[in-house]
Amino acid sequence: MFTLLSKQKHSEATRTRIKGAFPSGLASDVESVLNVIPVAEHEPSKSDIGVITVEGECLHIPSRIYFPEPAQEFLSELSKQQRIILACLYTRHHDGFVREKWLQQIVNVEEQWTVPFVLQLAGEYVIEIIKLLCENADSFKREQYSKFIKANPAFSLLTSRRILSYWACYFRSIAPRFIDYYGYKFAKEIGLWNERITRGLTKQRVARN
Repeated sequence: MFTLLSKQKHSEATRTRIKGAFPSGLASDVESVLNVIPVAEHEPSKSDIGVITVEGECLHIPSRIYFPEPAQEFLSELSKQQRIILACLYTRHHDGFVREKWLQQIVNVEEQWTVPFVLQLAGEYVIEIIKLLCENADSFKREQYSKFIKANPAFSLLTSRRILSYWACYFRSIAPRFIDYYGYKFAKEIGLWNERITRGLTKQRVARN
């Protein structure tokens, strides 16, 4: 199946969309990554995970992608940096198991442009992924994360809102207290959760439920 798909080419719209998720200086590497990714039946989502800037450059990271995973044999064609790009991209996959699998590949990566891909997962609904983030919080307590959070206050607040919302809607049964929820623990540990800004949100949500 992969051999057949690999002979097809991604549309220009897809190539442009995916290159826009990474800094422009990585465009050639992203092209190399796209060359080993099978063509998807559906285009990447038109919606972004949020308004994001990295090193002053606005990135447009798709909320979801639908590419089948590349065959392992093709990964040897990629450089270390290209593999990181590939892993980041598949953390946007529509299948939660795939997102979790590829997140594990970037836990200890120190590239600034990987940060939004990681933080986005904290504000989603797959508890296994959120637990994985929490268990590896020490790996994310780096300058890159602090720098990104400070440069992207709107996205940071949006992610905090998502963390709180998913806890209130789905995970209170496993963590009756918000402070015991994996998402909160992770956000607090790496400096994403700003108590001054989010205190009111927490009180409102708890009171509402």
